[in-house]
Amino acid sequence: MRSAPLAAAVCALVLLVGACEDDGGGESGSTTDAANDATDGDDRSTGGVPSDDGNQTACDIFTRKDAGELLGGPGVRSIDLDEARASTCEYILEGDNTVFVGVSVGTFDDADAAESVFVAARANARFDELEPVDVDGVGDEAYWIDASTNFTREINGEPLTIGELDARGGATIVTVYVSPADQATAERAAQLVLP
Repeated sequence: MRSAPLAAAVCALVLLVGACEDDGGGESGSTTDAANDATDGDDRSTGGVPSDDGNQTACDIFTRKDAGELLGGPGVRSIDLDEARASTCEYILEGDNTVFVGVSVGTFDDADAAESVFVAARANARFDELEPVDVDGVGDEAYWIDASTNFTREINGEPLTIGELDARGGATIVTVYVSPADQATAERAAQLVLP
């Protein structure tokens, strides 16, 4: 897998550990029953459960309950990575590894820095011959790619088509990846996690 523009900005450290790509037949990343049984930060009035450094991770913001509503059934957390200024959280539909939704959240120093990275990522997506489609009503700006090359996965030797929504709200950039590729699901996930 090649390093991708927005993935490099939001998910760079995740890519290095291989969480954005799975060439096997199972779940990517790792989790334990204890991690799935832990508090998922469902109480948004308190802002979820902060990480040890006081900052919220993607899994604090995007909960198992959220994923279950989007997936149409119980989700199992398969990725919970918190690295530097970005974190990623992914849930797979219990019993069907082809159905999943993941969220990467990156926070920049200010809205101008985030906008600069976001604009460059969109331009690079076009350069990579992807066709980003503008999305209204999600953050300050957003676009959808119906067949992402940033996130690839095979299940039983068959490649999945994974959709990707990239959105910016203030100083935060969110990347949502979803299989099967469904723009409405990705939009709802982004709206849940954007400030």
